[in-house]
Amino acid sequence: MQGHIFQISRAEHGNLPHPFVVVLEFSGNADCLVVPAFSADGHKVNDIIQARLDEGHRLDQIAVTMDNAQYVQFDTSHTGKLAHWLVADFDRMAISDIRKYPKIGSMNAAGLKLIAAGLLSFAPCTYRLSKAAQKKLRQLAEG
Repeated sequence: MQGHIFQISRAEHGNLPHPFVVVLEFSGNADCLVVPAFSADGHKVNDIIQARLDEGHRLDQIAVTMDNAQYVQFDTSHTGKLAHWLVADFDRMAISDIRKYPKIGSMNAAGLKLIAAGLLSFAPCTYRLSKAAQKKLRQLAEG
């Protein structure tokens, strides 16, 4: 499932569907680490980024901005566009739960490396990334 992108609606994102990429899969816990994406020209996402910057975070600790046309192969009618992948809003989801959502595409290895590097930049700001998860992210980012 690593690299698969699912369209997920969540209350904290206004119950609107957004792409989430599976960055890591944890077989022991049967869950995975996911990161949401938002259109780079969206007002709300840019307000979130600015609020985090105002809190003292660096941009590389908040989001990875990439052209999805270069890093994502969509299986649907979605088109690649500039997006902010909010690494600061990463989450862990049960694999069984994420499979309930539609798969809309896959991210290539180069894109996953960028997301992993962003998560590693954010790691000192959170307790939610274990040393084991950080080790896997380092392997992905350097691989």
